[in-house]
Amino acid sequence: MVQGEVPGKYRNVIPNFMYCAMNGQALPITGDGTETRDWAYVDDVVRGLLAMGIEEKAIGEAFNLGSGKNTE
Repeated sequence: MVQGEVPGKYRNVIPNFMYCAMNGQALPITGDGTETRDWAYVDDVVRGLLAMGIEEKAIGEAFNLGSGKNTE
């Protein structure tokens, strides 16, 4: 049985890195090196989701929750 997130080409970087590291595989590095990540604390994401649940203007809208800070 597989637990947690299954690694794959279009999956998140942390599960991919953890899976490879735990199985003695090289870490998959893709792209040209200019890619960045936007890390968010789970508490911040939960606060954003709760805010959308009570804000009438949010009905029918799409949101991208993140910190807004790129990390290289």
